[in-house]
Amino acid sequence: MNISVILLILGLVALAIFVFLFATDFADSIRIKSLFKKEHCYPTNRIGNLWIDEPNKKWTVSGFDLLFDFDTIIDYDIQYDGISTKQNLINMQLETCAEMTAAPRKTFERLVVVVIMNDSRYPCVNIPVGKTKSVVGSPEFKNQLELAEKICNEIEKIKNIE
Repeated sequence: MNISVILLILGLVALAIFVFLFATDFADSIRIKSLFKKEHCYPTNRIGNLWIDEPNKKWTVSGFDLLFDFDTIIDYDIQYDGISTKQNLINMQLETCAEMTAAPRKTFERLVVVVIMNDSRYPCVNIPVGKTKSVVGSPEFKNQLELAEKICNEIEKIKNIE
C-alpha cells in the first residue's frame, strides 16, 4: 500500500472519531436543553457534565433524563475509580504499617464527582469528569482534577442557596 493511502485512511478515521464525539456532545446538549424546557426551565450554567438552572433551582447531569432540585443535595465527593478523596484523607491519618509499604496507585480509569442526595430514586448521582485513563500528576489528570474541583465549588454554592 502506498504511504499516502495509509495516511488518508488514518486521517479519515481520525475525522470520523472527531465527528462522532462532536455529534454525541451536540446531541446530548440538545437533549438536556429539551429536558429543561419540559419543566419550563433553561440551563444558565454548565460546568463539564453538570447543567444548572439557577433561577429555577434545578440541575442535571449529562446522561440523565431527570432534573433535580437544589435542595436534594446533601454532600459531594471526588472519587478516583470509586476511591473517595475524603476517605483517603481519613485513611492517611489512620495508616497502618502495611499500608505505608504498599505501592501508591499511579493511574486511574475514571474520575467522578459523586453527589449524595436526599432522593429515594437516586441516593447518589455520579458526574463523570475524566473519560480516559490518566496518570496521577500528568497535565491531563491535573485538568480533570481542576474541573472536578470547579464542579464541587458549584455544588457547594448550590447547597448553600435557600
